[in-house]
Amino acid sequence: MRNLLFALSLVLMAAPLPARAEMARFEAALAFFAEAALFDSNGQLNGNVLRFESGLRVHFSGAVNETIRARAERLTREAAEIAGLQVEIVDGAARANVIFAFFEPSTVPPVFRGNCGSQTYRTGAVQTSAVVQARTDHGHCLPHEILHAFGLSGHPADRRSALNPANDGSGGFSELDRLALRTLYRADIQSSTFHLPALEKARRFLAQDLGVLPPGGSAADLARPFMDAQVERLRASGDSFVQMQVGHAYWHGHYVAKNPPEAVRFWRLAAAQKSREAMFELGVALTGREGIAHDFAAARALLGEASALGHGRAAFILGVLWREGAGGPENAVEAFAYFDLAHRRGVAAAPSSRDRLAEGFDAATRARAMARAGELPTEPPRPAQ
Repeated sequence: MRNLLFALSLVLMAAPLPARAEMARFEAALAFFAEAALFDSNGQLNGNVLRFESGLRVHFSGAVNETIRARAERLTREAAEIAGLQVEIVDGAARANVIFAFFEPSTVPPVFRGNCGSQTYRTGAVQTSAVVQARTDHGHCLPHEILHAFGLSGHPADRRSALNPANDGSGGFSELDRLALRTLYRADIQSSTFHLPALEKARRFLAQDLGVLPPGGSAADLARPFMDAQVERLRASGDSFVQMQVGHAYWHGHYVAKNPPEAVRFWRLAAAQKSREAMFELGVALTGREGIAHDFAAARALLGEASALGHGRAAFILGVLWREGAGGPENAVEAFAYFDLAHRRGVAAAPSSRDRLAEGFDAATRARAMARAGELPTEPPRPAQ
């Protein structure tokens, strides 16, 4: 009996060790993902995820020798397989969205600094192409630059990674590189995913992928100190895009305790920098949502500014305020015009609101409403160059 109890005690003492090891691996992977995917090479916030949303068409140019080309192609295909992207090698640079440009040491262009580098290009929030440059005698830097080209823009230090500037790259992609790349190209993360939502999705995926979280389990309490530290890091940013995200977090109670007044504070900071999204959120909040004291006049002014900057839902709610006379005079003509503007900007509820309002118009009022709607441009005026 004594031997049995002793054996059981050994089992119970040993059982937590693998769990602790798995948790440490998970937390390291999450921290690495944040630094690699959500911050740039200088440690500045990206604001949102950047990645390819379609397959790769790869072209090799310049002083290409078979050895360096073969390594570049192998590593690109390896990264693409991890990311779940198709790869096609194409002849013309015009057809490519990933270009490798190689230089002999004696022919490196004056504008090219260093031994290798990469540049990504985007349209809106979607990465559309990338260029990787390298000297033919520095092929060891290819894993580093290929990860940048795929959207991992950061330089996490003190990590076993091809992205670590202290790593010579000869070992290819590390386990952390693979985990971060696989996480970045999850189906529920897109190029437009903001910092905090991307981190939340990454936390859940990595916890499941590494066996920390059982199927159907909640990740809400995992790595809380790290998640809280991320929010604090974002709170210190003066960037309006980031302030918007922090406001959303406090408004909805995501990643932090729900705190609508704190959300309003951050939206005010972003609105002061002419963020149309912040103006919209703040305007809606001031209609009396979530216990915020209503100020319809301020809401109308903010929504008017957001609409003037091209915000569709702001135009719709502005139409409601004109129709109801909230925050200013009631004016059915103005309400019609803003409902029509919201419709042109793709707000699904706008046409029915506009048409119901128009049912009560006589011919003269309808003509004035149509004329007023024509005065509101679908796209906001471009600033003078």
